[in-house]
Amino acid sequence: VLNEFGFETNSEWDAAADRRKNALQVLDTLLDEGTPVHAFGVQAHLSAANFAGNFDADAYHQFLADLAARGVKIIISELDVLDDDLPADVAARDQAIAEATRLYLDTALQEPAVASVITFGLSDRYTWLQEDYPREDGEARRPLPFDDENLAPKPMFDALFGALENAPARDPLWIPPRAE
Repeated sequence: VLNEFGFETNSEWDAAADRRKNALQVLDTLLDEGTPVHAFGVQAHLSAANFAGNFDADAYHQFLADLAARGVKIIISELDVLDDDLPADVAARDQAIAEATRLYLDTALQEPAVASVITFGLSDRYTWLQEDYPREDGEARRPLPFDDENLAPKPMFDALFGALENAPARDPLWIPPRAE
């Protein structure tokens, strides 16, 4: 599995289009050399602030189709959503995170080769983002489907569940053998 990040939106370091192009070149080189690559992991570390304005859904969909055309399964391997540049208000942040999640997954799950969606943790209580990248205003981060106090589902959970429920049917990544 080749696993990388930064394909959804531009960052302060590089353009998403360049990262997508470079990832395809690396994958092509590995496959041309006979390296067994069975899946491509996409670390979807999204940023909720103006995600809809920064996300080129058509280009991203094409990237996933290009990966699929190379015969690899696609794993959304580390889905979480940063809440930088959003207000401190929890309800507003949760709504923006849910909207980014919904838009992203509605796009990604249109590609049948996307075989799995894995969040980078389940609860805000244990997010790496709180420790490594705390919010400047000191508010707790809320990047995952369940809250940090009661492990209660948040709007992101509903967006995630809805996107999966509405996704086109696909072959499973692995089917366990049945005992006879």
